[in-house]
Amino acid sequence: AGRPPGMRPITPPAPEFPVGAAWLHSEPLTFERLRGRRVTLVTFLNVSSLNSIRTFGALETWWDRYSQNGLMIVGVHDPDYGSDRDLNWVRANVRRHDLRFPVVVDNDRTLWKAYDNEGWPAHYLIDHRGLIVHDRIGEWGYRELEAEILESLARFNRYRPPPGHARIEDP
Repeated sequence: AGRPPGMRPITPPAPEFPVGAAWLHSEPLTFERLRGRRVTLVTFLNVSSLNSIRTFGALETWWDRYSQNGLMIVGVHDPDYGSDRDLNWVRANVRRHDLRFPVVVDNDRTLWKAYDNEGWPAHYLIDHRGLIVHDRIGEWGYRELEAEILESLARFNRYRPPPGHARIEDP
């Protein structure tokens, strides 16, 4: 299991999603609407970055396993190059990678700056109260992140995985 709930030195409220940003697979979401209803994994990614692409399998597995049990995953696409800013290009790449969770397009890096983010992929786990309870920048660490997801879901709605449940392993 991860660190005990009271051990995190900082539990800031999660920054709100930007108003007016383009969303794929969802109407615009807000933490005001998610608070008390979902545990949310905000994942900064770039749909053309190999580092991000390597995390898509884990994200989709968690979506399949936990979205019906209280987890919301929100991908935050941040551009690296000019072509990464084109909404049709982003939409085509989200479709090509078969991503099914909501993705917000953060072309002006509003969320990137609000989270003081430093790279892709970066994962921020927000509990049902709207507080950041875990963060990780870079690839891998799936077992630890999944343990944090399960702890947050247990605190939220007492969710427990079925017997024999195997967590994702780092490749």
